Amino acid sequence: MRLVVDGKEYQQFESATVTLALDALSNTFSFSAGISDQAPPFPFQGGEKCVAYADGERVLTGYIEVVDISGSDGSHSIYVQGRDRTADFLDSTIGSLSDFRPPITLESAVKKVITHLGSDLLVTDNVSPPAFEKGIDLLAPEPGQACGDFVFALARKRGCLLTSDAHGNMVITRASGTDVDAAIQHLRGSSANNVLTYSVSHDLSKQFNRYLVLTQQSPVSGDIFGSGGAASRIVSQLGLQTDGKIRSGRQLAFLSEGASNAEYAKLRALWAANTARSKSRVLGVTVDGYRNQTGNLWGVNQIVSVESDYAGVHERMLVNTVNFGADGQGGTSTALSLIRQDSYTLSLEEPVLEVPPETDDIFG
Repeated sequence: MRLVVDGKEYQQFESATVTLALDALSNTFSFSAGISDQAPPFPFQGGEKCVAYADGERVLTGYIEVVDISGSDGSHSIYVQGRDRTADFLDSTIGSLSDFRPPITLESAVKKVITHLGSDLLVTDNVSPPAFEKGIDLLAPEPGQACGDFVFALARKRGCLLTSDAHGNMVITRASGTDVDAAIQHLRGSSANNVLTYSVSHDLSKQFNRYLVLTQQSPVSGDIFGSGGAASRIVSQLGLQTDGKIRSGRQLAFLSEGASNAEYAKLRALWAANTARSKSRVLGVTVDGYRNQTGNLWGVNQIVSVESDYAGVHERMLVNTVNFGADGQGGTSTALSLIRQDSYTLSLEEPVLEVPPETDDIFG
């Protein structure tokens, strides 16, 4: 792994990691090094631009945020960590910003916030979801609201993810469904295994039998808090999804991110149900090196074959996070986190989620 800080390359580190995540807007990096009394000190104080390369390919562009130095006579150590360029967007809050009148696309809304901040971030839209519509969607950030919270809410309404690329720019995406001819193999008695370590976690604590999304559009007038009378009618637009594999008596009810109609409320409920179910089982594996069997770097948003007798997993899975690691002695490894291949979609391969026929009149 190579790290270029303010245009100067550094490789004399004891360890280095770069973590890329499909479901996080900002990726992270860290590295540590030992320094002798005779060696020049690392000239880092925070704020320096850092570009990370894995096996010669750029994987992250960001800034150093934390520098910790310690030691004693004769030996010293330094630890550095940071995030990619989208971190500035995540850390910032919105001032006075009200020009979000529908119809407007998710990409345009995100760009308005970026312009408001005076940032030079670029946005790539790989999804082109439907625009937010007049009389159905309400887009109004509160002064002081975190930029990330505002745009994540909009993305969830359209079933999208916000992530970043190797240059630290923003990407609107969904699970690609792109199959890669690469494999994770951990079979008993096989000499072709490529798994160094593994872990598997089953966590059903965030899953529910019913996902109920309430929204604040008047079904009578189609206007936000328009003529329609009682508050019960104003919020009677809703979306309901059920997961038959989860026992009854577990319900998650929440207000939708801003106003929308019943159709989008149902899609929002489906997104919540599918995301919770898809991430209830997470497989972690560590493999040698940075590249898969195709010769390309391991990457997020790819679907690969998993055959693991020890984890009890035999299926294709989606790569959700990639952690490139180096030990400073020439050793390299990649830690992968894998989830169901249909995660972050608006449908499941297995038809386990059904929409009850009476979803529009839950209040009776």
